[in-house]
Amino acid sequence: MRPFGKESKNKIAVRLWCSSGLYKGVGLAQSGQYHTMVEEQVDYRVLHVFIFSLGFLDEQFVQLEELQDDVNPNFVEEIVTLFYTDSVRLIYNIERALMSNPPNFTKLDDYMHQFKGSCSSIGAKKVKIECTKFSEYCAAENFEGCFRTFQQINLEYTTLKKKLETYFQVSHV
Repeated sequence: MRPFGKESKNKIAVRLWCSSGLYKGVGLAQSGQYHTMVEEQVDYRVLHVFIFSLGFLDEQFVQLEELQDDVNPNFVEEIVTLFYTDSVRLIYNIERALMSNPPNFTKLDDYMHQFKGSCSSIGAKKVKIECTKFSEYCAAENFEGCFRTFQQINLEYTTLKKKLETYFQVSHV
């Protein structure tokens, strides 16, 4: 984890919340500004709402959180870390398969099926949706569609990873 310097994790959470536009109607901030709130009031729940409201995660993530307890307080973070470790291998396999000429759509779909399963296990909603599109392009043997969708998968995956890293940092306050 990276140190935050002088700015507290809770203030970062407020800034992320407010810059997202989700503050409207909540009375936290006005038009791009953020106000310091009582630190106890702003915690990982702010980011939780933020990540869910933007559709990055689904109920599977909540179910993982419900399995977390005092005996294993980092359960969700450990599961997500395993997801990232497995994802590196799967993404590499998909990239390699996309470079083959002619493309083997069956192999591409098999790799994507594995990746989609991993995404489902942590509730990575947006990534999972793109995986489904990729599989549809594989079924149609549409290489261009596969390639474009894989770029979108990488974007959604990277965005989710950054948001979850921040979420876990703030949750350790």
